[in-house]
Amino acid sequence: MTTLSTTLFALVDPLSLHRELYRKLHNSLFPNAAISNTWLDWYHRDLAIANGRYSTRTYGAFVDGALVGIWSVEPRRFVTEAKDIVDIGRCFAVGIHPDYRRHGLFVELSKYAIDQERILGRYEYILGFPQAGRAVVGGHFKAGWDLVQEIAPHHIDLSSMDGNTPKSQLQTVGRFDALDLTASPPGSFGVCSDYLQSRWIKHPDNCYFCFSYEDSYIVLKPYGSVCHIVDLYGRPRGVQVLLNAAKTLCRRHRFQELNMWCADNELYRPEVIGAGLSQGSSVVAPVLLIAVGIRSTVPLTLASGCHFQMGVEESY
Repeated sequence: MTTLSTTLFALVDPLSLHRELYRKLHNSLFPNAAISNTWLDWYHRDLAIANGRYSTRTYGAFVDGALVGIWSVEPRRFVTEAKDIVDIGRCFAVGIHPDYRRHGLFVELSKYAIDQERILGRYEYILGFPQAGRAVVGGHFKAGWDLVQEIAPHHIDLSSMDGNTPKSQLQTVGRFDALDLTASPPGSFGVCSDYLQSRWIKHPDNCYFCFSYEDSYIVLKPYGSVCHIVDLYGRPRGVQVLLNAAKTLCRRHRFQELNMWCADNELYRPEVIGAGLSQGSSVVAPVLLIAVGIRSTVPLTLASGCHFQMGVEESY
């Protein structure tokens, strides 16, 4: 364990001043992400332009000039139970270098970042989706976050399926603005076709499979022998068709499991269960939806249901 001397909390500039420091620390904390400099430009610049409002902000813990901790918040829109659209943040890519843990830096950095966001006053809440059981969860709670609910993984063992299931009439999504997207449901991130295009089609490092049926769409991402549903949206009938088609597609490509996160109050839960996905997974852990108030002083609740696939897709 390293002995700390001078510690500074400040904004990080991932696009210029702290570019290499950020990339190296991020990749040491989340090696499966393996982000590139192109990814940095895409996430911290291009997605902000697609959002058309605020930019992603990253806060850092510096010890003697070395970047040893990061905490980022991405701007998103959220549909309330009253169907109002408000600005919220999504917290992601948080962590402390292993050599600097057990000094309370994570809690201090989190409190600093939250205080700075409250000064800015842009968001009603900031939401986070840490995996259940990870040490970082306790640090979040010490910094003032509230637990909203758990989101369990659901899966289907594709080896049990009949490989001769007929293929549905799907279309490959080339442009999300060509879809007639319905209004985002309460308890979900607001849908924006420019953001969807940049997030799924223009990702510089990862390949996603995007399919549509009428005015509904599904986004799949392969992870080795499994395939994960990272986004799902539309009318119930279209969602049901897409889920069944995803099973067939993944079975024919010899994936062993198809999975997704699905809360007890997930708006598409009837369609998920109807497609044969059951709670549990061999590879995906539950995630916790946590929230901290920025402008709001009332804890976040989701009594009318939720749909958060886009919040939790990268598994770190």
